[in-house]
Amino acid sequence: MFALANNCAVWLRPPAAPALAMAAGTLLGGALVASFVGLVLGAPFWPTETGRAQIVPLVMSAMINAVFFWMFFAIVAAVGPARFSIFNYLAVAAGILWSMNVL
Repeated sequence: MFALANNCAVWLRPPAAPALAMAAGTLLGGALVASFVGLVLGAPFWPTETGRAQIVPLVMSAMINAVFFWMFFAIVAAVGPARFSIFNYLAVAAGILWSMNVL
């Protein structure tokens, strides 16, 4: 799936689209799909408690994803999907190491 995402970032990208527009479109499209699924399943859209302990991780996650997708589209456009695929190995290894560190 990582390889497919890398290639789709090149194949489906409009020729003159900047990375920031691509990132915004990806995240807004994902939000739309998640909202539809949430409505169908009757899931809540906001935490039941809205204290600092709930809002800070939500905002941080949104900021991290925004920066990640912006960088993803910029890097894939610059180096191509094949070269970017090396990052996929690092991402999996980093995820395993982070989970071992946090847990």
